Amino acid sequence: MSGRRLPSSVHPADLALAGGLAALAAAELAWPGGFVGTGPVEGSRPVLALTALAITLPLALRRRFPLATVLVVFLATTLQDVLTVPTDGLSTVVALLVASYSCAFYAEGRRAAVGLAAALGLMAATVSDPGDFAFAVVLVAGAWGAGRLVRRQQLLADALAREQEARARAAVADERARLARELHDVVAHSVSTIVVQAEAGEALLEHDPERARESFHAITGSGRQALAELRRMLGLLRSADGAPDLGPQPGLGQLESLVEQMRAVGLPVELSVEGRPRALPPGVDLSAYRIVQEALTNALKHARPAHARVTVRYGEDDVELEVVDDGDGPGPVASGGLGLAGMRERVRLYGGSLEAGRGSAGGFSVRARLPVGTA
Repeated sequence: MSGRRLPSSVHPADLALAGGLAALAAAELAWPGGFVGTGPVEGSRPVLALTALAITLPLALRRRFPLATVLVVFLATTLQDVLTVPTDGLSTVVALLVASYSCAFYAEGRRAAVGLAAALGLMAATVSDPGDFAFAVVLVAGAWGAGRLVRRQQLLADALAREQEARARAAVADERARLARELHDVVAHSVSTIVVQAEAGEALLEHDPERARESFHAITGSGRQALAELRRMLGLLRSADGAPDLGPQPGLGQLESLVEQMRAVGLPVELSVEGRPRALPPGVDLSAYRIVQEALTNALKHARPAHARVTVRYGEDDVELEVVDDGDGPGPVASGGLGLAGMRERVRLYGGSLEAGRGSAGGFSVRARLPVGTA
C-alpha cells in the first residue's frame, strides 16, 4: 500500500489545536490545580513555560512532519521531567496522544515504527514506576495503533475509490469504442449507398435525366448524413479488433423483436409508441435502440422480479425514450452503473439529455431525449 501524500501547507485545524493546547498549558501554569491532571507548580516557571510550548506548538505541523512532531513533543516532555518538576497537565497528555496518533496515521510504515520506538524509549528514560510506565505505554501505543488502523481503512477506501473510477473510465472507453465501430458501419453504409446511386445516376444521365437528377439528390442527402456521422465519430477511440461487420444495424423498428426477447427470458415488457413513427438518422436510430436495450438489460439484471414499460415518443425535433420498471432491486446505480455510462455517452454524442434513478414509489426509470435534426 502506498503512503499518504503529505499536505503542502499547515492545516487550519492543526493551528487551532496547537494554539488551544498552548493556551491550556499556560492556564495550567497560572492556576495549578484548577484543571484535570494538574499538580502543584514546584519547578522553574520559565522552564515549564518553554517546554510546554515545545510540547504543544509542534502539533501545528503534525500532518507535514509527523515523525519530527512526535520526536519533538516527547523530547520536550522528557526535558521537562529532567529539568524541573512537571505539572502533569491535561495539555501534555493530549499532546502526547495526538502526536502518537499523527505519526501512525501520516508517516509511512518504517518512519511510523521509528516514531513509536522513540516515544516509548523517551518515556522509559523518565518514568521509573512500573505501573505508571505500563499505563503510559497503553495510552501511547493505543493512540499509535488507532492511527495505523484508521490509516489502513483510509487507504483501502482510497484504493476502492480509484478502482471504481478506473472501472468507470474503462466502461466509458469501451462504450466509445463500440460507438465508433457502430458509427463506422453507419458511415460505411452511407458511402456504399452513394457509390450505388452515383453509378445509377451516371447510367441514367443520357437516357433519363430526371431520374438521374433524383439519384444525385439522394447522393447529396446521403453525403451530408455521412459527414454528420463522421463528425460525431471523430474523437472517439476505435479499437482495431478485426474487420467491422457491415451488416444492417438495429433501430427502433426492431423494438418489437427486442421486447419479445426480453419476455422470453423472464422480463414482462409493455411497449407503447406515441406520435407518428418516422425514419430517423441511422446514428440516432441505433443509439435510441441501444439505450432501450441497455435499460431493459439493467431491469432484467438488477430489478427482478419486475415488470417494465417502454414508451417511445416521436416529437417534431426529437425522439423521447422512457423505460420504467417496478422492481425492488438495488438498481444499476447501486450496482456500479456501468451501463448508464454508455447511455450517457450516446446522448452526449447527439446533444441529448438523460435522467436515470429510482422513483419515489420504487422501481427504476430511464428517460432519454435525442434530437433528431434532419434525417
